[in-house]
Amino acid sequence: MTTAYEHDVFFCFAEEDNATLPGGGEAGWIDELVESVQKSLGMSGVPHVRTKARRAGNETPADWSRGAQSAVAVVLVLSPAFFVSDWWTEPVLREAIRGVARDRPDHVIIVEKTEVPRDASAELDPYRRRAFWRIDRGAPRTLGLPSVAAEPDKQKYFALVSDLATALAAHLKRRGDPHTPSSVAGEPGEHPTVFLAECTKDVEDRRLQVLRYLEQAGFKVVPRGQLASDPTQFEAEACRLIASARVFVQILGATADQPGQAPRAVYRQLEIAMSQGRAILQWRDPKLDLASVTDLELQRVLLRDTVHADSIPAFCSVVRAAACAPAPDPTTKPSVFVDASRSEVGKLGEIFGRYEQVQWDWHEPKRTELKRILSVVAGAVLYWGHEGSDRTQTRYYLFQSHFKALRKSPKRLLIDL
Repeated sequence: MTTAYEHDVFFCFAEEDNATLPGGGEAGWIDELVESVQKSLGMSGVPHVRTKARRAGNETPADWSRGAQSAVAVVLVLSPAFFVSDWWTEPVLREAIRGVARDRPDHVIIVEKTEVPRDASAELDPYRRRAFWRIDRGAPRTLGLPSVAAEPDKQKYFALVSDLATALAAHLKRRGDPHTPSSVAGEPGEHPTVFLAECTKDVEDRRLQVLRYLEQAGFKVVPRGQLASDPTQFEAEACRLIASARVFVQILGATADQPGQAPRAVYRQLEIAMSQGRAILQWRDPKLDLASVTDLELQRVLLRDTVHADSIPAFCSVVRAAACAPAPDPTTKPSVFVDASRSEVGKLGEIFGRYEQVQWDWHEPKRTELKRILSVVAGAVLYWGHEGSDRTQTRYYLFQSHFKALRKSPKRLLIDL
């Protein structure tokens, strides 16, 4: 970890939010949260994190301000008490938070102990991570669980703690670690950015699974919070964030309607990504019955060749590979492999050479080489002319099996007789 920082993680909170928990003992809510996060970080491969979560009696607001500014990551624990605490009423402390948020916005992580009015915290909305405050059963889902001991469903508490630890781990791991994407992202220390599109409530949990995976792997994931519901603001935010990302990732459900989102948010995010030429990867539940989807526009989206009907871990692996891949050369033509019988080879230049926008090629690879070739081309054409249909059909089934193994769309495999 860099020695430029006095602390690794700095928690800003109202003292009364660290009140002693029910059941005895001296630990408070913040104490329990910090201990749980440290354990989770250790299990994530980030042990011995230097955490500052209490104010010493002889420290001044200026000391506290310098501590927040010299931390790798700053966690703001919001509650109604936070906005009447020194952190928000003392100008030097409030400006310290604003300074970190302005200069290192990705290093500010916001959670809520208890719900606060949106207008009171509107200034901090751009730094919210949706994993900690999404709407669940009509109410904001926060970290405001009483304690591990008192909570009957401990999994809920630790799922949120794991989300927080995952968000912190991206900043606490060493820069240049060969096991993190920074070494393949382009600029030294720069992590690839992935746009993880807003989705509908029926697949929100799947989106969170993808978010956790990507952040744990060290990727920068946007948007950090919810996009604006106002159509004009939504358009501006989505265009800016999608343009900053290497890959557009979208989790699709059985519906496209979501209260609180901008109109046609699911479709519009995809349209922007397509217009900007982003690499697009989408996911749907393999168990989803497409015939049951009555929205024809959504049905067309679900049938796109960019949609993966697979497990979430398998999909995340595809996203990781795409985000880490070198950026495509815009001057390179898409390549097409042409498979032909020997009797038709002489005609190939006349037929396919006319397409200036496509780079095509023909040769007779060994079966062991064929899959490798098909993995890098944009599509394949089987041109067998007057060859017998039985042999053409056998060849088609061979190509089809390779396309399926490579998860390439069968729409990119054509037969020209």
